[in-house]
Amino acid sequence: MSERKEKGRLYEVFAEEYLKRKKYKILERNFSWRKGEIDIIAEREGNIIFIEVRSKKQGDIRGYETVTPVKQKKIIETAKFYLESKNLLGKREVRFDVISINFKDDEIEIEHFENAFREE
Repeated sequence: MSERKEKGRLYEVFAEEYLKRKKYKILERNFSWRKGEIDIIAEREGNIIFIEVRSKKQGDIRGYETVTPVKQKKIIETAKFYLESKNLLGKREVRFDVISINFKDDEIEIEHFENAFREE
């Protein structure tokens, strides 16, 4: 596995632990199909939450700012496939979040952006 992928998996672990502390139930990690992947799928208060995990080490750009409209579309299409495969499409409220893992002065900062984007 490449160093980049290994770091990505580690950041997903940070995000998962954060979510568990916030009483989210983790349903899936790294759910993928031919059109895309979703890092974490969770449930909280009856809602299904699709979560993209991003990180940035330097600069003014935060991780959530790197989720482009093209990436959002892939996540939304993958979420629809997931919901259809679980017979949940139209039966549950859905939300798209981004968790940004940022590094500042050798400290890890986790930012959770609920409803970071929506299906248009």
